[in-house]
Amino acid sequence: MPKIPSPFKALPMERRQWLVLQALARHKSAKALYAQRIAAKGGGFRASTLVSWPADKVGKEALRLGALTPQDELELLQLLYVDLEP
Repeated sequence: MPKIPSPFKALPMERRQWLVLQALARHKSAKALYAQRIAAKGGGFRASTLVSWPADKVGKEALRLGALTPQDELELLQLLYVDLEP
């Protein structure tokens, strides 16, 4: 049986990047959270190093590595459809 993609992953990559940047701009703790998730995935960077990166770089890296959890994706979709584009 084919795997059904999540609604978040069905969005175009540019839209997902924009959405992650919006979340990083609105929520102060999001950058640290995404940095921890990226560090947990591996790749050789510590979370403390990732926090010093610009927000757009952290967001792109989180998407590239697939470091977002289903809960993160749900929160991003809620941000999109409730707060940004009701």
